[in-house]
Amino acid sequence: MLSGKSNSKRNTNAVLIACLTVAFTLVLGSEALVSATPVDNDADIRALTKRADKLCHDGDLEESEKLLRQAVALDKERADTQLSLAYVLVKERNLLEAYNLSYAIAQKDKSNAHAFTILGLTLLNGGRFKEAEFILYNALRLNRKDIPSAIGYLRRALSSEPEQPTALNSLGVALQSDGKSVEAAEQFRHALRIQPDYTDARYNLANLLAIQGNMEESAANFRQVLAAVPGDVNATEHLVAALTQWVASAFSEGRAVVAADYYRELVELEPGNADLHNNFGIVLVRTGDIPGAIDQFSAALKADPGHQPARRNLDLARKRLQ
Repeated sequence: MLSGKSNSKRNTNAVLIACLTVAFTLVLGSEALVSATPVDNDADIRALTKRADKLCHDGDLEESEKLLRQAVALDKERADTQLSLAYVLVKERNLLEAYNLSYAIAQKDKSNAHAFTILGLTLLNGGRFKEAEFILYNALRLNRKDIPSAIGYLRRALSSEPEQPTALNSLGVALQSDGKSVEAAEQFRHALRIQPDYTDARYNLANLLAIQGNMEESAANFRQVLAAVPGDVNATEHLVAALTQWVASAFSEGRAVVAADYYRELVELEPGNADLHNNFGIVLVRTGDIPGAIDQFSAALKADPGHQPARRNLDLARKRLQ
């Protein structure tokens, strides 16, 4: 996921738009929907937009807005100009008009990552954090080329509200997608320092740590996710993967007791996994716990009666007790 975890974040753009229609009572303004005959004013529009961007960067939002409205008036069907105006409106806290502009474009073109980015920032500034996160993840998924722009927008949003955990988490996702994993991890950690129970940020951090090979810290964070959301399928799968890699390393280094502790957690996470029970039994034989090994081989056969390695291991373990 981009690193987002819930299945809902994999919804189609049409569903996202439908959800927003239900979730918000804002009325679409007509200015974003008015059609006009295209006019060949590209040069004028580009010049106005360039001047407006510089004014916005310099902090002169009022003049920037005036120029962008002139540009929009020259071609009311031009989405990029409307989105530039929407971004300035977000900075001016004119969130209703910014929402109307970006929403209309996203509704019309569900593949427009830039529109979803501006819409997400509008929702973020309006305090609709979950919806904002939804939309920002989708923007990153739609177009990797738009990731640098998304990073820039999020950094600017955070410059005015540096302690906003949703924006920090979204920035972390964008940075990870852009290959900046160290900085991404810091954004996730920052979000968690502000809001320790922010499960999405913890999941994203845990997943990133696993990619970086830091299995111990990754597993610790996945455990916290599961403590907050018991039965989370994705977190369980990732924790099992982290522990499996960890236990293989411990066993190969001759640390059978440590490996046994990891396997004990693994079989609790996946009690129906015959391979895990069989491997746990092998580790217990190495530690000298033959009765415990027999229990695990028996559990493997209960999960899968046709598991031949477990059957052979069970016979051998029983002979050791004779």
